[in-house]
Amino acid sequence: AILSISPARRMCFDLRRHTLENQGRLASSPVRGVMGLKAELLPHQIYLAHEIANRPVARALLCDEVGLGKTLEAGLILHHRMLNGLCKRALILTPTNLQHQWLVEMLRRFHQHFALINESVYQELYEDDDNPFEQQPLVIAPLEWASSHPRALQDMLSAEWDMVVIDEAHHLNWHPETPSQDYQTAALLAQTTESLLLLSATPEHTGEEEHFSRLQLLDPDHYYDFERYKTQKNE
Repeated sequence: AILSISPARRMCFDLRRHTLENQGRLASSPVRGVMGLKAELLPHQIYLAHEIANRPVARALLCDEVGLGKTLEAGLILHHRMLNGLCKRALILTPTNLQHQWLVEMLRRFHQHFALINESVYQELYEDDDNPFEQQPLVIAPLEWASSHPRALQDMLSAEWDMVVIDEAHHLNWHPETPSQDYQTAALLAQTTESLLLLSATPEHTGEEEHFSRLQLLDPDHYYDFERYKTQKNE
């Protein structure tokens, strides 16, 4: 039947077949979502993103030095999991001065359209009993504002997230008796979200005990006792 069609229709048929075959190969590629973005990646970024993104639960502390691409690594992991159906709703919490930078980077590098929800946007979107955080699948929000705004915090926590990314995680100040509001917010999200990425260029800058507190957010079953952690680290 194929031989009987006209040459022009045969060319269209072959083009469609080759296109579908190529799409199939791309969809089954082990680096789908990791390669092809608008940036020159370093080898360790590709390895790290692929390793973390393919875990059943992606929980990690990304702590490259300043300028070595922690934002790209987090974006790669998120992008990979979204393309492969492992993540549909994501929340990125940033310092106030970095919210627009994250918004631009996620759109420019990954073509991911995030919604920015800060104080002014929240007031515009909040109507009756609607939750602005539930209305958007991909959200960027300033952590300091969300932690200090009771209604917005409750709305953010009640929305279900597949992945949470927290930038500048070394600002999550913690003390056994007086954890900061930001840390308490991160802890609540860590308890209800499967995948969690913490980004920090200086993870031990604020002291070993606070560094342990951030590891505890990622894996409370393993990091449950600070003295035990110090002993194991020094062995």
